Amino acid sequence: MDGIITALLALCAMMVVFSTIVTVMQEAVHKGLQSRRKGMITLMESLYTRSIAPRLRNQNLLIAREHTDKAAARQFALDMTANSTLPLSPQWRKISETPVLRLYFGGRLERLSTNEFAEQLARSEVGKIIARQDDAALRETIRGFAYDFERFGDAQMATFKKKAKVSAVLIGAIVAIALNVDILHAFKSLMANQNSAVRIANSLSSPAITPLIQVPVESAPAAAEGEQPAAGAEEATAGAARESLVQAGQSAQVVGTQVVALQGATAAYEDLGLPIGSRFFPFCQQAPNTVGQIDARCGDGRAAAGVGMVTLTGSGLNYDGSQVENLWARLRSGSGAGLIWIFSIFFAGAAFGMGAPFWFNLFRKLGSTTAGGKVVSIAGLDTTQQPGTAAFQPMTIRSEAATPDTLLHAFRTVQAAEA
Repeated sequence: MDGIITALLALCAMMVVFSTIVTVMQEAVHKGLQSRRKGMITLMESLYTRSIAPRLRNQNLLIAREHTDKAAARQFALDMTANSTLPLSPQWRKISETPVLRLYFGGRLERLSTNEFAEQLARSEVGKIIARQDDAALRETIRGFAYDFERFGDAQMATFKKKAKVSAVLIGAIVAIALNVDILHAFKSLMANQNSAVRIANSLSSPAITPLIQVPVESAPAAAEGEQPAAGAEEATAGAARESLVQAGQSAQVVGTQVVALQGATAAYEDLGLPIGSRFFPFCQQAPNTVGQIDARCGDGRAAAGVGMVTLTGSGLNYDGSQVENLWARLRSGSGAGLIWIFSIFFAGAAFGMGAPFWFNLFRKLGSTTAGGKVVSIAGLDTTQQPGTAAFQPMTIRSEAATPDTLLHAFRTVQAAEA
């Protein structure tokens, strides 16, 4: 029984590392695609079309026809996501409101609390319409808008979570294929080699592995030392635009960094005796300075696959079809090894997508049941710095302080300042 738990501990330790790196890569993709900004704009457009416009018509405050709602909803979304701390000149405002560039320019907001929603509402065209009401009617109007804002936000966040989980599994599957993380074969090997299993489980708190699972997910690039903020409106807006583009560039850089980290983690686990990498089925590449294959499943007489499938030569890209043929022949062999490998790889991808906190907690629970002190404790590992939640940060932030009175106060305060 102890042998099974030790092997599971080693597997969890490996999952913590790979899951964290996959999460950071996923977050970089979200930032590069501006997923949250797009989601906030979509949320505001839906809120206007399905809630705000009908409410205003019922109160005889809006006479616009249905076919104009689309343009009005777009303007409402731009008003509600505009960062009021960044002054916009007419030229930059025009650029920031174009369909694609509006995601990268102008410093669009990605998250809003309920009180912040009321503040942004006061700056919008809708806010100018409802501001003519007396306080009692305005309080009820804002309360209804805020309620629907939270309700719509919760629904959209649930959808975002589902999509994020799917993308995490897809990224995890790509990583598992690229690194050949055959979970079933790895677990079988760990069961047979308990010394390697203990070393891999202990590696979770080693200096070589710990930095990989404590990679901070930066929300914005830090200012250079001594850099002064721009003084004028043009300079401030241009700086915000440049920062958005820098963030997109940094997202690509983060992905590149994590690819290097994955390679390092793979090499470290191979050194610890974990059977992952291109030397194993179905790629079956021969290790340097060795004779024969180290994986019994590769003893089919076929050449290695995965090396030089696509190479860059002076005449352009060169495609070697024999590499793919060797790989495909192994996967569809009658022994069933290929089918098991495919299942194992996609299982690994799904496991990576579950996130590092899940595997870390499972590691701790299993570690508490291990007898004989075979596995060293994970003291020294910062358990409070577990990435993985960044991809699921809510777009709407509920607050106990967001009462109808506080919402009215926030609206009137901003309205007075904007007058």
